[in-house]
Amino acid sequence: MGELKSAIRWFRQSCSAQTPGPTLAKDELTSEALLKSWSKIAHAFAEDEEFSLDVDALAEMRERYKKDPTAFGSGSLLPQELSDPAAVELLEAIQRTQEPEEEAVTEEQFELFFQQAEALLKWRDASPGENRWADQYPVFRKLSEKLEEYFFLADTESYAGQPKLPEWAISDSTGQLREALQSMPLARPLSQEGLRFESHLNPAFRDELLNFQSTFLENGKLIFAREDYRELKSRFATYSDWLESAPKTTLGDMESEKLKKWLDDEVLQETCLAALKAKREKGLVLKDFAELESVLLMKTHLLDFCRNFVAFPDLYNPEKKALFERGTLVMDGREFHLSVPVDDLPHHKEAARRSNIFVLYVEVEGKTLAVPVTSGDQGFLATQKRGIFNHVDGTEKEARVVDLVTNPISFWEALVAPFQKISNSLKERLEKMSSDRESEFVKGVTTKKAQAPPAPAASHGPMLAGGGVALAAIGSSFAFILKTLAGLTVGKVLMGFLIMFLAFLLPAALVAFLKLRNRDLSAVLEGNAWGINARMKLTYE
Repeated sequence: MGELKSAIRWFRQSCSAQTPGPTLAKDELTSEALLKSWSKIAHAFAEDEEFSLDVDALAEMRERYKKDPTAFGSGSLLPQELSDPAAVELLEAIQRTQEPEEEAVTEEQFELFFQQAEALLKWRDASPGENRWADQYPVFRKLSEKLEEYFFLADTESYAGQPKLPEWAISDSTGQLREALQSMPLARPLSQEGLRFESHLNPAFRDELLNFQSTFLENGKLIFAREDYRELKSRFATYSDWLESAPKTTLGDMESEKLKKWLDDEVLQETCLAALKAKREKGLVLKDFAELESVLLMKTHLLDFCRNFVAFPDLYNPEKKALFERGTLVMDGREFHLSVPVDDLPHHKEAARRSNIFVLYVEVEGKTLAVPVTSGDQGFLATQKRGIFNHVDGTEKEARVVDLVTNPISFWEALVAPFQKISNSLKERLEKMSSDRESEFVKGVTTKKAQAPPAPAASHGPMLAGGGVALAAIGSSFAFILKTLAGLTVGKVLMGFLIMFLAFLLPAALVAFLKLRNRDLSAVLEGNAWGINARMKLTYE
C-alpha cells in the first residue's frame, strides 16, 4: 500500500491529467524534468512540441535511439570535444572497452569503466603467486589431465601389466591411430618413479611434453617425479581458483599502472564528468524515455489498477474479469467463473473455512488456484477430479483438483447437513462395532484356550419372573397407545406426525438459511494476505 501511495503522489506531482487515457500531451506535464525530457525527444525526432505520445510510439522512438544514439543528439561525449590530452586519452580508452566499440562515451559508460577498473585492480592485487605463474599455468593446464592419468596407470601397472597397442594400430593407414593416441599414456614404459622424458613419448603430445620439460625441469633433469607433480598441482589449484574469481569486465589486459593513475586522478574524473553532465543536460539519454514511460503507464493503468485492487467493480461484473482473476474452470459439466491465485495453500484453507463457501483448489501448470463454488451442489467435485481451465490469455490448460474446503452449496445440502453428520457418526460407530466384533471372533478362533470346567447350572427362576414382569409392562403400554390412537381420527394422527416433523425440520432450515446467507467471499481473498474491511456477502442473483 505504501508503494501505491508513493506512485500516486509522484504521478500527481508530475502530471495534471484528470482522466485516464492512452496518450500524453505536453500541457499535461507539470514536472520541469519531464518537460525538459519532452523537449529533448521532440527536438531529436523532429516533432512538433505539441505532439501527443503513447506507449507504443515512445517504445519505437527508444529502439531507434538505441541503434544510433549520436544520430538523435545523445548525451554522449566524443574524445576530440575535450582539450585536455589526459582526458582525451581516458575517453579513448573507455571507447575501446565498449562492445561494440562506440564513437562517443556516455556518463553511464564512464561510471561503469571506473567500477570495473577498481574491481579488476583489487583482483589483480589478490594474485596468489609470482608473475611467472601466469606463463607457467597454461603449460601445466594442457597436460594436467594426462599427467593425472599417467600416474594412475603407473600405479596399476603391476596389477594389469603394461598396456599394449591393439593389432590394428601397428599398420594404421586411416588416421585411426592418431585418434587413439589421444587416449593413450603420455610415455612408455610406465614408471612409478615419475614421467621419464628419455622414454618413448606419445607423438600426439610430444611438443607439449618438450615445452613442459623446458618450463618445469631444470639442469637437464629427465624425470618429472610424483612429488613434483603434487607440488605443481597444489600450487596451480590455488592459482586456478584465483583465475576463476576474475571479475567480468570489458577492460581486457589494460595495464594496471594506467588504471591506478586514472583512479587516483580525481581532478581528471571531475573534468570528464562535468563535460558529460553538461552534454547530458542538452542531449537525449535513456532516462528521458524511462520517466516519460512511467507517466504514460500510470495515466493509462493507475486508476484501473486501483479500482481492481481497492473497489473491485470488475469482480462484481460477470461480463468482465478483474486483474487478479485467472480465468474460468470447466468441470463436472459446469463453469466456475471466479478463480484467484494461491501462494500459501495451508494458510489460504484456514481463511477459506471462515467463508462458509465450498472452495476447490485446482492445480494449473504447477500453480494453485482457488475456485469458489457458489451455486448448484457438490455433485462429483472431489480431489483428483480433472477439468479444463480457460485462462484469461485465451489458452486452454489442464486442471486438477488437489484439495478442497467443504461447505454446503445449496439450501438442500445445508438442510440435510446436520442429519448427514448424525448418519455418518452412526455409520462410523456401527463400522467400529462390526470391526471390533470381527477382531474378537478372529481372536477367539485363532487362540487356543484351555476349557474351563462347566459351571454349575444356575437357577433361572428369578430371571424368568423379572422378564415376565417387563413384558407385561410393555404389553400394557402398547395396548394403551393403540387404544388412544383408536380414539383419534386419521387427520389428527397425521397432524401429530406433521408437528413432530416440523419440530425437527424448522430449526435445521433456519440454521441452513443463516449459514448460506453468511457466505463471505472476502475470506477467500484474505487467504492471500489481503486486507478487506467490508464483508462481501453473496446474493441470489
